[in-house]
Amino acid sequence: MSEKEEYWPEHRVFHAAASNVMGTVLDFVVCGESEEKVSELWKTLYSRARVLDSCLNRFKPDSEVSRFNSLPEGAVMECSRDLSEILAVSLDYNRRTGGLFDVTKGKAAQLSFDRGHLISKFSPGVSLDFGGIAKGYLLALVKEMLGQGGVADAFVNFGCSSILAMGHHPFGDCWKVSPEFDRTVEFNLRDTSLSLSGNQDGYCGSIVNPLTGERMMDALVRVVESEDPLEAEVLSTVLCISDSQSSERFLKEFRITNYYTYDRGKRN
Repeated sequence: MSEKEEYWPEHRVFHAAASNVMGTVLDFVVCGESEEKVSELWKTLYSRARVLDSCLNRFKPDSEVSRFNSLPEGAVMECSRDLSEILAVSLDYNRRTGGLFDVTKGKAAQLSFDRGHLISKFSPGVSLDFGGIAKGYLLALVKEMLGQGGVADAFVNFGCSSILAMGHHPFGDCWKVSPEFDRTVEFNLRDTSLSLSGNQDGYCGSIVNPLTGERMMDALVRVVESEDPLEAEVLSTVLCISDSQSSERFLKEFRITNYYTYDRGKRN
């Protein structure tokens, strides 16, 4: 089922990991629970992640998103509940950010979606890309699932760019995280989530302003901390391309705990 699954009974720590989930590694740690309980939670989480991957991964030719992206103009597709829900959330963030967050890459107006599981496009160039929200969406589901299961201490790392930290490490009062771009930086996380977006050396241009078509090329990384992993994921991308006035408004209007900008690893 997963590439790695371990349990240390003397510390009551469970660790599991799976690769190639939405194109990256999903790492899962839970403390203070029985092996049987947390193993079942992991199975549920992993199964849910695989379902979402088969739905949202645009790099898989048989995914639901890929099937929609290949539709001709005017074609109508009945979408799953998962696709319908995340599309509704994405369109709401599109509205709230004035179009800066856009899973259609600036063509939201060319999309027809009745929130009743029917979706179509008004032009052949319309496509969906949930790369800026899918991991945060899954982490929000994980947070809900663990909370319902009575788990207090857990750490979920999704590709080193989307992190959920509940409670604390078994040998500390928080979870300590250092980003890959600068190991001298350390975040102390407790009952919060962290999302990183931006450019690093050798990897630039993936973030595009949907209103202008301009690619973000400067070597900046935006780090957003929020109690809501979905909010953190969306805002870390939006703040990469928003101007100073819009950024100030977003930081006030959304549930952001902390916000940092790093220039090639230097904190601003």
